[in-house]
Amino acid sequence: MTDDPQAIPEETGYNRFDPDFFKKIGSKGGKATRARRGPAFYKEIGNLGGVSVKEKYGPEFYRDIGHKGGQAVRSLIAEARRSLAEQAAQSERLLTAAPIDGAKVDDVMAYIED
Repeated sequence: MTDDPQAIPEETGYNRFDPDFFKKIGSKGGKATRARRGPAFYKEIGNLGGVSVKEKYGPEFYRDIGHKGGQAVRSLIAEARRSLAEQAAQSERLLTAAPIDGAKVDDVMAYIED
């Protein structure tokens, strides 16, 4: 127990529930809302949110986040390509340079394939 009067005891509030509990009740509530209001409801609230963000931050905000997202994707693709190239080079080094009882892996593979 802590001396902090604002501290919430662990057995109360959100801490007393398993995270799956919130996932289940959120899913249940989402399904009930979809059944009650239909899919057009989500389109409507999405549009309202978009208009609100545009009014608050301006249209440049969307341009900027689109650019940032594109840069992030470009960076991830470049990183993946580098990783694949490194893996391929490592595999090539292992296959061509690793002796097995005096023979190279290529010789062993050729023997196996025959």
